Amino acid sequence: MKKFGLTHALILIALLTLSLAPRVIDGFLDLKSATRFEVAGNEVEAAQAYASAALRIPWMPSLWEQAGMKAYQAGDVENTIGFLNKAVELQAISKWGWLSLGSAYLERGELALAIKAWQEALPLAQAYGELASAQRSMGNIAKAIETWRAGIALEPESVPAHYAL
Repeated sequence: MKKFGLTHALILIALLTLSLAPRVIDGFLDLKSATRFEVAGNEVEAAQAYASAALRIPWMPSLWEQAGMKAYQAGDVENTIGFLNKAVELQAISKWGWLSLGSAYLERGELALAIKAWQEALPLAQAYGELASAQRSMGNIAKAIETWRAGIALEPESVPAHYAL
């Protein structure tokens, strides 16, 4: 029986490189397309291109958040939730991503999930406002006031927070 030697290992590495290279190249082409669509103001196509790039370039999980944010800007609630949840799974979501995820859940009528997302978005001042409004709509006025006050402490010049309080 022949042993697996250095030559065999090099051949295997070369074959793997040749088989994976097109996928990675396509991923970077998708990323370039996403940027081009974004500059042109085509949020729908940008979201899809970022998602395609994220599938092909797995070591760049933040692309899922970019796809979700573009989908949100395009008004595509379902893709926003799907893409941002993928970013959550990969622990590649920012506070702004959580804020958008909460807003998308609210648009879909899922208030409890929206609240959870907005709690993750804290300490963004806008997250306090969204969270307090949700608490008020649920009838929890005392908690809403507490949340608005926390937001005002963070951003004392916030006119919407003072008005809401």
